[in-house]
Amino acid sequence: MRRLLLTGAAGKIGTHLRHALRDRYAWVLTDQKEVDKTSGQPFHQADVTDLATLTGLCEGIDTVVHCAASSQITAGWDEVLPNNIIGLYNILQAAAAAHCRRVILAGSYHVVFGYAPTQPVSPTWPVYPVNLYGVSKVWAEAVAAVFAQNHPLSVICLRLGVVSAAETLRPTQPNLAAVITYNDLTRLFVAAIEAPAAVKFGCFPGLSNNRQKRLDIDESVRVLGYVPQDDAFALALANQRRWGRWRSGVQRKLKRWLGRS
Repeated sequence: MRRLLLTGAAGKIGTHLRHALRDRYAWVLTDQKEVDKTSGQPFHQADVTDLATLTGLCEGIDTVVHCAASSQITAGWDEVLPNNIIGLYNILQAAAAAHCRRVILAGSYHVVFGYAPTQPVSPTWPVYPVNLYGVSKVWAEAVAAVFAQNHPLSVICLRLGVVSAAETLRPTQPNLAAVITYNDLTRLFVAAIEAPAAVKFGCFPGLSNNRQKRLDIDESVRVLGYVPQDDAFALALANQRRWGRWRSGVQRKLKRWLGRS
């Protein structure tokens, strides 16, 4: 069983991954905050600005899954610098020093958010961020390329879309074309972790198999072997129909109750 270090284990993505894949990998968890319900997985409270601690945590680790970051798109420089700039450099430095096989970086489609949503953005297009959060993810991809080039380390950057629970999707949402469901998120990370050794570096878009897509995911499918199963648009319509049936049922019951009262 592969031994994986998960940073940002208390966050939304980290929490999902460590629960969804607890039987597939041997996780070592770390976060600057306490983690609830570790299910027996070892946890170490640490900050990504602490290079020495990170290097120790990377010892004996096959793959680092790096999810720790300031994730608010409105984050200012004081938040971005320690968590997304210094922390990112530290985790790559620690993984390289500890001779890890691979690092998976949880990136964002905000590296190309400036393009108009008229066609899927290809991973070959120039980066186009519109905020400091997006800039920090551009930095992450650039530094990842340097480490992959200069160390025996594979680094895979995932340009994640809007991570969403399937049951919460609605047709009125403006970002359905950018959605990746939690189930497909699991599939994407497994594909990245288990991608062939020949994948030394790359930036791979991460969306579900939506009928309209904000990003072109063909390279993620071809190179990583990612096979998304969900369509955010279909799920949203199905949810709307279920909500409509439930609401109609409640209204009928209410009318019957009022008629008897």
